[in-house]
Amino acid sequence: MSRFLFVLAVAILALLVVLPVGTMAVRSLRVEYVQTKDGRRFVGRELDRTEKGIQFRDMGESTSRLIPLDRVAAEGREFSTRHYARLLAGGPQRAMLLATLALAGLATLLAFILGLPVGLLLAATDIPFRRFWESMLALPLVLPPVLLAIALYRDLLAIEPEFLRAVLVFGLSLFPLVALFTARAVRAGGSDALAAARLQTTPMQALLRVALGPALPGALSGALLVFCFVVADFAVPDFLGVTTAKNTIRVYANEVFTLWKNDGDGAAAAAAGMLPTLLAVAAFAVVLTVERHRETRRLGDDATSVEPIPLGRARWVGGGLIVLLLVAAVGWPAQRHLETAAGAHYGAPVFLGGAAVPANNVDASRSKPASLTDGLRRGLRHERVAENAWRSLWIAGGAALLAVLLSILLAEAGATWKRWDRVFVLLSFLPIAVPAMSLTVGAVECYGPARANAAWFPIPLLAARLLPFTTLAVRAARRRLAPAWIEAAVLAGLSPIRRLALVVFPLVAPGAALGFLLAFLFGLREVDALVFTQSGSETLPVQLYNMIHYGFDVQVAGLSFFWTLGVAVLLGIITSLGGRRFSLIP
Repeated sequence: MSRFLFVLAVAILALLVVLPVGTMAVRSLRVEYVQTKDGRRFVGRELDRTEKGIQFRDMGESTSRLIPLDRVAAEGREFSTRHYARLLAGGPQRAMLLATLALAGLATLLAFILGLPVGLLLAATDIPFRRFWESMLALPLVLPPVLLAIALYRDLLAIEPEFLRAVLVFGLSLFPLVALFTARAVRAGGSDALAAARLQTTPMQALLRVALGPALPGALSGALLVFCFVVADFAVPDFLGVTTAKNTIRVYANEVFTLWKNDGDGAAAAAAGMLPTLLAVAAFAVVLTVERHRETRRLGDDATSVEPIPLGRARWVGGGLIVLLLVAAVGWPAQRHLETAAGAHYGAPVFLGGAAVPANNVDASRSKPASLTDGLRRGLRHERVAENAWRSLWIAGGAALLAVLLSILLAEAGATWKRWDRVFVLLSFLPIAVPAMSLTVGAVECYGPARANAAWFPIPLLAARLLPFTTLAVRAARRRLAPAWIEAAVLAGLSPIRRLALVVFPLVAPGAALGFLLAFLFGLREVDALVFTQSGSETLPVQLYNMIHYGFDVQVAGLSFFWTLGVAVLLGIITSLGGRRFSLIP
């Protein structure tokens, strides 16, 4: 029966992760070609085959041509690197590669600069309300970054060049990753040294000479994960790019969207997605190497074993820094949403693809809101908003539940079949490295457009994206199980399934519950993975992203404020119920 659990875990993992990613990789190497009798060869995408001929678009051309059937010598598909050659050749393509690297690199640097001192303050000092601020740091992470971009759009117009606007948005929304990984590393590896340093050196020397050493590997892991998130993001560069007259923010994620959504070219879209995937995989490989050499200890337990370094009056300065960053990442955008909902920016032009159009160009937005209450009411009463919100909740909830169940199966299979455990971990974390839209392209190419249009399709797709978060929580809980309990269940004659149901699951249930809540929060922020699916495109974050492009500025502001407020309340409830056991980084 243990073999059955192993096969079941491998099968689900293959369906959710391996087959879509493998399909994406194979599809990126397939091209369609037409060879004419006069020796000419066209490589690209077949649009339509009629009695008159083949309507074919040669690779790199924007218009198609008709090749009469009596001139066709051969046609078909073949393996080729032509898609990659097109993406890497020429000035615009090289500029896109440099823009992707520059955006991800600078955003990672900013997140590192902001997150490292915050993590040190949380883990090693006596700043006031440490536990509260650590919980609140989760809020920028679980909100869609595009909400921050929408809120601060007009404030960011003064920043040149344009892509630095996206750098600021990503830095403010993702610096908590660096801070939380830093805090965990300090608590896991520096408690004894910190205890000695408190007695022998000044607080600043203790931080810089003692706490900084253990903190750097954790900060590096968090920064590299920031790189993975940024290099895969589409919504923020796209929104900030098309709302500028020059439209200069062009990265590989934009290319994936254009090739798939506008051109319908799955092979070229898959190739465009493979390049940021390789960049993210390289970063993620470093994360795994760093994490493998770090002692695995639980954050909640470590917090009680580290005596904080007393900063004196400077503790209020440290606390003020954290408050300032949270205000910039959450409070300031929320205030901007309220101003827009009240009509402060009503009628101001928004640049879409280089042409200025009125922000109130849609019927529902033509009249200026009479008050803030009127603007917020419009947001709540916008067409299908309740349906969009409900769809977001059940897709995120179903995906989180599926991810938790698979993580439990994989943890149990890895404990039984130890040679496969590292393979399971690598495959579970692969969806972090693969850009969300590229994973969707692979899933649609693998399972077909008909299934992609089904109402249930976003659930397994999103579950693959959430699998790394549930795997962290479940594996941390599974490691705390005493081997004697499992041995006692074996001696009692319990089958593997009964051991899983009666022994393992009840004991890992608290960790699995926290993993579910963590995955649920991250599922609510997802935009990129769902934008290509019919049901997923009806979720509230995707609808907000679409609405702002068509002038629903008042409604978007009202909905964005309520979305931020709702997620903040939900996060507060979760952290209150979880207490010290809850952490975004198990």
